[in-house]
Amino acid sequence: METSPEIIQQRINQVLWGKTIVEIVDSSGEIQPLILRSLTTHENNHLDFIYNRELREALEDGMLLSEELFEIYEEQELWNERDEILIRGMRKKVSILKDQIHQFTYMKSRRKRAERDLKRTEEELEEKLNYRNQLCMLSAENRAEEIKRRFMMMMSAEDINENKYWEDKEKFLNEIDLLLIYNLALAYYEKNVFNEAETREIARSGAWRFRWQAAKKGADLFGKPIASWSEMQSALVYWSQFYDFVYESTERPSDVMIVDDSACDKWYEEQVKKLSLKQSQTAGKNTLGTKKSKTNKFHQEQFLFVDPNDPEAVKKIQEMNTPLARAKLQAERKKIEEAGKKGRRIREWDLRKFDYLVGDLKEFVTVKKTGPGANKK
Repeated sequence: METSPEIIQQRINQVLWGKTIVEIVDSSGEIQPLILRSLTTHENNHLDFIYNRELREALEDGMLLSEELFEIYEEQELWNERDEILIRGMRKKVSILKDQIHQFTYMKSRRKRAERDLKRTEEELEEKLNYRNQLCMLSAENRAEEIKRRFMMMMSAEDINENKYWEDKEKFLNEIDLLLIYNLALAYYEKNVFNEAETREIARSGAWRFRWQAAKKGADLFGKPIASWSEMQSALVYWSQFYDFVYESTERPSDVMIVDDSACDKWYEEQVKKLSLKQSQTAGKNTLGTKKSKTNKFHQEQFLFVDPNDPEAVKKIQEMNTPLARAKLQAERKKIEEAGKKGRRIREWDLRKFDYLVGDLKEFVTVKKTGPGANKK
């Protein structure tokens, strides 16, 4: 479901501010309004240092790595290699189903079936991963991660007046309200960090694009150096650059495809492959013995699966073509029908030879105009 413009604007304001207001329940049951600030690159580096230090100390205390724990779990028949294979298989199935949903965009029954299968597979995968995570609770890595999360709250939490909630490390370490810290950590990931789909939706929204375009012309975006950008701010800039490529491409996809993350990713991968091929062919011109692969410059079609009994879907696809392209397709369809009535098949050359010849003539004229002596009178 499409997010309302009001919600998108709220999220943009949150990213620009770099903070969010949350209500946290403490151990006494009281609700405290607090502010969570997105962490900077410097702070995230500090947290990585804390994690590595705590991991080292946990191992010195005799705790086991998750890999060592799972060797014990295998002996106890709590987990084995078959479970890992099952997880890899479900992840692959999720990827395949997402591709199918993209392919069946205009085939409602098959798309719905693939969406149901995807939802069921994702739920099974989540259940399996949750069980695996529970088995990791006693690992040295989990202890180090827990300490890291606590210090993350110390760095992030502020009172409603934007003052640090814990003035210093000593006061934080003496904090006895562990439920408060736990709820803060939950709120940080739920309220202060957007997932990829939400971030991409912001990046392509009109409310954000005009700010992004102004920033590219010199306007200040976040009011601080790049090194001080939060994780969310950095992610939004990344996806803004991604959609610059999409919107400015000479083969820009349809709006329907742009808002479909899976479809847009597929389009992007194809464009990268084309650019890579073009670069390799250009480089091959100066390489002895390199044969440039031949591609037909007239083949620019994109094929989509569609249910022939769904006129609405057919209409949507036809509307993606320009009026000239639709007229040509109609003329081609008429030629094919006439050939079918006579019991014969029609070759592509016979169907499009006029376009080919005109295209070659234009190319020949262009070369002649720009060749040696083109400007001589």
